[in-house]
Amino acid sequence: MVTATNYGDVTVLTVKGDLTSDSLQDFIDQRDQVLAANRCRLVVDCHQTDAFDSAGLETLCATRRACEQLQGTLKICSLDEVGRKIFEITRLDRKFELFDDLESAVRSFS
Repeated sequence: MVTATNYGDVTVLTVKGDLTSDSLQDFIDQRDQVLAANRCRLVVDCHQTDAFDSAGLETLCATRRACEQLQGTLKICSLDEVGRKIFEITRLDRKFELFDDLESAVRSFS
């Protein structure tokens, strides 16, 4: 399940459960609604995310590219130890700004 919450001009997509090929459609639907509203300053909050797979990581990369095309960006926050390790091993920690908590991620847009 994915929820979208606006904090000023920043939209937070909170992922509850897995971000895997089996559960991506909800994320994609929420993302597309947000981007269609021209909201391109996004944070993906992973504090309730249990697992990632290659499809989930590729969807995050595609989302970052879509944000950049709209002159925005995508940031990631609240990864657990395993999630952070996945981003390090795949070197996605070099493509995304990672934050320990939601407040820091949202504040980084100011």
